[in-house]
Amino acid sequence: MPERHGGLVCCPSRMVRVDELLGIIDGALERFGGRDLIAASEVVDLLLDLRLCVLADGELGELLERAQEPAAT
Repeated sequence: MPERHGGLVCCPSRMVRVDELLGIIDGALERFGGRDLIAASEVVDLLLDLRLCVLADGELGELLERAQEPAAT
């Protein structure tokens, strides 16, 4: 079970910014709440925002560096 430390949750080997995650989720609820249909691209954007929030800073840096490397052919 995760432990809470202020605005962070301690999970196995990482700290998750709960307030930031809740802000992203609350914003999506406001945008999507009154609509019958939601575009898949909007859901993907939300999921990517959540994923980026959960990534540790070092992991995010590594991911960005790999994205800038030339693709192997």
